[in-house]
Amino acid sequence: SSTMVACKVPERGSGTVTVTLSNNGADVSARSRWFEYQAASTIYSMTPSSGPIAGGTFVTLAGSELGTPGVLVVCNFGPLVSAGTLENGRVVCAAPRVTLSGVVTVRILRGEPAVDIGVALQYEYFAIAQIATLIPSRGDVEGGVVVSILGEGFREKSVRCKFGMKMQDAFETKWESSTLVQCISPKGEAPGTVGVEVSVNDGAEFTSSGVQYMYEDGAQVYDVMPSRSLMGTPGQTVTVTGRYFENTAGLSCWFGDSALVPAVFVSSTILMCTVPARGLGTIYLTVSSNGLNMGQRQGKDFEYVSGGKIFSLTPSTGPVVLSFSRVIFSTHETPFKIHVSASGILVRMRCGSHRVTVPDCKLHSSGIGGRQRVPVCAPPRGHPATPQQVHQL
Repeated sequence: SSTMVACKVPERGSGTVTVTLSNNGADVSARSRWFEYQAASTIYSMTPSSGPIAGGTFVTLAGSELGTPGVLVVCNFGPLVSAGTLENGRVVCAAPRVTLSGVVTVRILRGEPAVDIGVALQYEYFAIAQIATLIPSRGDVEGGVVVSILGEGFREKSVRCKFGMKMQDAFETKWESSTLVQCISPKGEAPGTVGVEVSVNDGAEFTSSGVQYMYEDGAQVYDVMPSRSLMGTPGQTVTVTGRYFENTAGLSCWFGDSALVPAVFVSSTILMCTVPARGLGTIYLTVSSNGLNMGQRQGKDFEYVSGGKIFSLTPSTGPVVLSFSRVIFSTHETPFKIHVSASGILVRMRCGSHRVTVPDCKLHSSGIGGRQRVPVCAPPRGHPATPQQVHQL
């Protein structure tokens, strides 16, 4: 129009020039304006590249030629505008709140009036993550316990765990699903409870679920009585002595790293466990309070031994001594206890001052319900037996 023209900016190096206007290509206007050529900006990184839909995540964009301190900087998250600051050659902007998860394009505008520096980066909004529970919710103060964190909104990338103020790195955190993350507990400062939270954007932000994890002194085993058991024979009970035993629902004895049995709490230093069946060998017995992880502290060796085998028995026969309440000589009953060899009934008696062997004795029913059997013998020759004369040898 008569008041506005459009011009294409020619290429040149950074610096400031004057801009004038000519109607004939020879004469220029008396008035001019300053125009600045700036070095091209380059963005190397944006951290983090994701955040919750609640907004408030501080996003840092690092690069070159972003401007000088005091220059007005604006970040556009899609259609939403967020004022930024220029600090140490980096632009920092707070992600605005949105209602839906998804990916938006982030652009940086600089100066006044604001000019797009030509950088476009992708930022992802995700649903807010939450923690429901921990399994187990307690463990040794020395750390090293695998803790399963159940909840929702867990993202496969960039997941981190935090116990109190200690954040675990990627090697100690494992994403299983959108509802399960596993973390290895770090060493605690002292027995007590700490909050556990999860981040799904590289630790830039954490959940605020307030779930607690208890650090405790780990159970220590000093002795096991007995310290051995027959292999393949379950059911034997052993007494375990030590310290720091806790009367919990998960209190258990671990025979090795896989066989665990519930423990019966007696005191903080004594408990009872039933030995599980397993093969020959020596295992390491530990005690756990949560029933999910084997004990981390001092344990004790426990041995499974062979019961042995019998290959022969010599001799394979022997006498059985039977006891009778009476013995009958022909028609005379002599009421006294006498021992008779079952390998052949042979009664040895003493009649007066003589020892007499009575042969040919046979077992007969006593007539009392047919259940008792007594020896019936012929009286020895020349020695009639009477109750007064017969005595047991």
